[in-house]
Amino acid sequence: MLLAACAPLGPGEQGELRYAGPVEIGIVRGELLPGTDIQYLGKVADGAQVSIRGEQALKKTGDSLNWEGDLMDGVAVDLELRVALITEEELHVVGTVQMTVSDPDPRPEPVNSGAPVRYKVPVAYRVEKGQAIPGSVVTYLGKTDDGARLGNVEGYAYRQPGDSIVWEGKVRDRVWIELDLRTVLFTDDALNVAGTAELWFAP
Repeated sequence: MLLAACAPLGPGEQGELRYAGPVEIGIVRGELLPGTDIQYLGKVADGAQVSIRGEQALKKTGDSLNWEGDLMDGVAVDLELRVALITEEELHVVGTVQMTVSDPDPRPEPVNSGAPVRYKVPVAYRVEKGQAIPGSVVTYLGKTDDGARLGNVEGYAYRQPGDSIVWEGKVRDRVWIELDLRTVLFTDDALNVAGTAELWFAP
């Protein structure tokens, strides 16, 4: 399981979603850092023995343990990690992640919470009238006397400042997202929201 928490890079270029934030990951002895070829082999007298692309390396506390590549089709990940704690059972690393999801095609669907790789990041968006919240199909339809009017939501479509907006779905093949947002403010032209985006990946 991977958890991340920080400000995103933003929606990214047209046709992609981009996120970035710090991560803290525990790699169980004998297992891989999810989605990578980095394996924790075990604790030794001088530090941690790991395998990187099939080659063994000794890592001490504070040493780097980086990985960059395609987590899966359409998902690029850049992990910049440092060894934080070495135990017999787990190697704990901390650092940052940058993630790009290309060609998203959001549609409502329950998330696959059993997917092996997961990130959770804070997000903040300004959504122009008629546009969708990035990573979702929820659109902003404008300011009304009842509040911000949303499109493509189930039930009551209006939100006041501080009200929640929750949406989950699939953004591309084997990639799911859950948005847990709050309405910050809205005008006739735009809606501002902030909260978290949790993404699951099944490489």
